[in-house]
Amino acid sequence: MSEPKMQIKVKSYDHTEFETEVSVGEGKQLMEQLKKGYNLQIFRNELQEVFFREHNRMMHMEDGTYPVNLVSRLLDRLDYDYGTEFQKTESIFKAERKELERIVASKNEQLDLLRGEDA
Repeated sequence: MSEPKMQIKVKSYDHTEFETEVSVGEGKQLMEQLKKGYNLQIFRNELQEVFFREHNRMMHMEDGTYPVNLVSRLLDRLDYDYGTEFQKTESIFKAERKELERIVASKNEQLDLLRGEDA
């Protein structure tokens, strides 16, 4: 049985609209955040995290490009119409740390080889 879904319709002052479907839990969380002064840039950052998850899932599914393209277009529209911008999110920081660790490990292996040590 699938999780219940909630339709979210976003309307701006310039009459721009878009709709998306999220789980009921995510919808309630969004409503709480809006009540607490949640802004459009924070929404964009969370949508960017959704994009990363969908992009990762796309690599393992036959027809996973639709969600990735949809979220990508939403991000583009937010940037173009409302002036939001790309910001580094936790998943980007995590990927950067992982890459840095990989580079350090690679350099350590190269130093060991230069010194003549067996790995």
